[in-house]
Amino acid sequence: MMSVSVMKRKKKHRSLRDKYPPSEPCSCEICRSYCVRPGWWTVEEASKAIKAGYGHRMMLEIAPEMTFGVLSPAFKGCEGFYALQEYSKNGCNFYTDGLCELFGTGLSPLECRYCHHLRKGLGQKCHEDIEKDWRTPVGQTFTAIVTQGVPAGGKICKYLEDSGENLGFNVTKGCCVWTLNPMTEGQKKDLQKKVKKCSERYYKSLMRSTPPVPSVFRLMLFRMGRRGVQNVDKKYYDYEYYKNKGWFESDYYYETSLGPFKKLLGRLFDFMGKQVSKRM
Repeated sequence: MMSVSVMKRKKKHRSLRDKYPPSEPCSCEICRSYCVRPGWWTVEEASKAIKAGYGHRMMLEIAPEMTFGVLSPAFKGCEGFYALQEYSKNGCNFYTDGLCELFGTGLSPLECRYCHHLRKGLGQKCHEDIEKDWRTPVGQTFTAIVTQGVPAGGKICKYLEDSGENLGFNVTKGCCVWTLNPMTEGQKKDLQKKVKKCSERYYKSLMRSTPPVPSVFRLMLFRMGRRGVQNVDKKYYDYEYYKNKGWFESDYYYETSLGPFKKLLGRLFDFMGKQVSKRM
């Protein structure tokens, strides 16, 4: 009998850029109506827009369930702030007199480039895939910039960074700056220098292709902490949140390669967490 082996071809990964190619330029009423509501960048595109100096013209859109956020072109009047419904009627701050300032610059959001009146109903799928891009650890990078008038900002910055790590964010080192008014020229230069370095660290983290491997300490906090959450009343939001995120079964907050040693430690921390939760 002759045996036949069949090799499965590895499915080729398609980038969002390839999956959602640009549409033909159009100025019809339907396409112009799409331009009023700011489209979404991918994480990589938003990073490039920040590097190009457009960070101050963005807004942070936060999901209703508070599980992720997206940097997008801001509504007019909402630049540099959270997306607020009261400003939505003003439209995108890059859209003026029927034209987009970002058109042809290579910095237009993927969603804006893709949507077209001939692609009716397809924009939602593009929107959902960009959402998935922002839900990745690379899209959930965290930093802290603390302004202070008394010398206590360093501890606040450290607290915020720890909180970010405890919530599963990819945290980059933040900074603490003095903002007393009036400021001397030296203080202004120091502020600009610190914020510039902080933004460079943040940008470098955003551009990482893979999330960082957690330290033993962070792994311990996650694995032992989740056992405590697993034993609380199922009606609590913490339990429901962990369950929906798959954190009761996962190695860590996000997909990462732990290696044999940390996998073994993870199982040990699970056991320790279970024992501790029994005594609570």
